[in-house]
Amino acid sequence: WSVGDTITPAPEPHRTLGRGITCVVVAPDGKVLFAGDSRGAVHKLDLTDAKLNRTIPAEEADPATAIALSTDGHHLIVGTVKGKVLRLTSALADVAVDEPPGGAVSALAVTNGGVYQAGFHEGGIQRGAFSVIGARWNKLPTRERVHWIASAGNGFAANTAPGRVCLGRFGRDELATGDTGTVRAGVFSSDGKTLFTASTDGIIRSWNLLADVRERGVVTAGYVTSIGVHPNNGRLRDGEFVVGGDSLTVFEQQAGVKKAIETEGRTFRVVQLLDGGTLRGVVFDGHAAVVFAGKGAAEVRLRVKPADDRTPTAAALTPDGARLAVGDAAGRIGVWSVADGKSLGAIDTGLRAPVRDVALTEGGRYVAARTATGVGVWLVATAELLGTIPADEQAAFRFLPEGDRIAVAGRDGVVRVWTVSGREQMSLFGHVGRVTALGASLDGRTLVSGCATGEVKFWDLRTGQELFGQRRHSVAVTVIEFAADGKLLVTGGDGQVAVWDARSE
Repeated sequence: WSVGDTITPAPEPHRTLGRGITCVVVAPDGKVLFAGDSRGAVHKLDLTDAKLNRTIPAEEADPATAIALSTDGHHLIVGTVKGKVLRLTSALADVAVDEPPGGAVSALAVTNGGVYQAGFHEGGIQRGAFSVIGARWNKLPTRERVHWIASAGNGFAANTAPGRVCLGRFGRDELATGDTGTVRAGVFSSDGKTLFTASTDGIIRSWNLLADVRERGVVTAGYVTSIGVHPNNGRLRDGEFVVGGDSLTVFEQQAGVKKAIETEGRTFRVVQLLDGGTLRGVVFDGHAAVVFAGKGAAEVRLRVKPADDRTPTAAALTPDGARLAVGDAAGRIGVWSVADGKSLGAIDTGLRAPVRDVALTEGGRYVAARTATGVGVWLVATAELLGTIPADEQAAFRFLPEGDRIAVAGRDGVVRVWTVSGREQMSLFGHVGRVTALGASLDGRTLVSGCATGEVKFWDLRTGQELFGQRRHSVAVTVIEFAADGKLLVTGGDGQVAVWDARSE
């Protein structure tokens, strides 16, 4: 075929390569085709004059199942039903045979350096190399058959589970595509910066991977309850963030997991990452809420208990760590000064049920929580209810940086911005399904919303316009946090954490 504005049959002469062709690959220059057949033979065809240059006959009845060529055209590999990988030059010479453990080969990719990846019908990816015979095999487990592997430079991508794609030199990062079924096909652009994927749900997606695939990567972090981002991430290569859940883990954006901090099984309700690698956060210890700070998460700054020894159920810190709000199992909220432990206010939500979420403004002037009819906003100093915003019982809410506005969203998918007194200012339409998390840049210009479908949307708070949207997660988004300079964003859900370059430029 000739490819131009349209795809048309190539000029004569045509040539039929033969029957039983099972896999083909075209050289990057478009002049040569390599093919494997059902007998296990390998063929090379010159596409410019349809001349069959060479055939390597099959030594045994072992059908070819996959074939791949490096982008520089120097290395060719062929996989077979019996689990063999044939390593050849582009001249079909210097044939060597590897037998990686895994069974029938279903997909192959090879990098310019001669390192290859073989995927298998029964799952799993093995890595081999042209320069080594009898190499040590390095296995990457998968939860399904490997349908495809794509290579770019020294990295590769492949499907590993429904809605999941591994990225990196050997699967060090994982991308949650948001597909509900298997990602059945994938290919890189010629410059290696864009990955295209297609799945059984019929959706084709384009992923901007930039120069380093991990700049838009996803990591697995277990149960996610809170995220803190380094306050100054203008240089993304220095980016760090910390994820709190049933454990506490610090990540370097470019190097994956940096360190895990021993937490004695406590669940972190709030976690903040400060300059110099200092951590600050809140955990519950029995009937007490504990604020810690320090490099090792060991120094206790404040320990408070809700009135009448009620069990704490939700917590919030102001961005500067000076004020703490704790909701309890009886529907009440207490606010304290972290420096001296002084009680600053006590609020009764009237809910007579556990407070599941609480928000506190900068300076600690206002506190918000759900009520029986929506989301209530109180003045901390007097416990006065300023207004109740209509919302459902699982609504997401977030104070905006200036402190006198709050964003609220729920099952109808609409994000609404209100004044603290209960006057609606803006409605943002775009989500289909429940909005489960909200985040705002510290300059107050950008609002980010996450949905139960894994979709994330960016909004301009000055105009109310949607800036960008992407289904980045395959689980509900429950936590959204910006770096203080607004240049790095981290979103998280059950078992997934995604890193975003949020720079407007």
